[in-house]
Amino acid sequence: MRQTRYGSTALFVTCLAIALAAGRARAQESISAEPPAGHTIQTWEDLPDWVTSLVFLKDGRHVCVGTYEELSLRDARGSDPARSLPVPSGYAKSLALSPDGKLIAVGHYQVLTLVDSAKWSVKRDIGQHPGYVTGVAFSPDGRLIASACEDGVARLWNVADGKLVRELKGHTYPRSEEHTSELQSHHDL
Repeated sequence: MRQTRYGSTALFVTCLAIALAAGRARAQESISAEPPAGHTIQTWEDLPDWVTSLVFLKDGRHVCVGTYEELSLRDARGSDPARSLPVPSGYAKSLALSPDGKLIAVGHYQVLTLVDSAKWSVKRDIGQHPGYVTGVAFSPDGRLIASACEDGVARLWNVADGKLVRELKGHTYPRSEEHTSELQSHHDL
């Protein structure tokens, strides 16, 4: 972990962005004196695997980082030690923070997991999916979670009991020969 400070004053982060690259996450600061450029204020090089998803916690200071079968809680300022939380089944492909900041939804292989952000513990798994959960989002009131899966189905889940509310089917990948070969070439990278 590397921390950079400018002068003797504490950093005031006005804009925090995350750059992803094979196992590295970088927090960047944009200072009003130099608006477009930005400066790296934090680089985490000790992550166990590729960074596949990110979400800021409600405090705006901590970042939940998804990797292979693990979540890592990182302090964007670098003063708190990193905390790890194992999660089952493959890469944490998608993360979302509930509107009240109490829950983190983690989409990974064949399941959606809810994590208690204050206790940093798995609360429960919600529903089964036939592949990776590639996207998650909470409703504005925090009572529902939407999940997107590789099977082309979007699902709505009740947060309170974990039950499926609705499936939105009919979303498929384009099937043209040209597009299929293009998808395959991106998949082979």
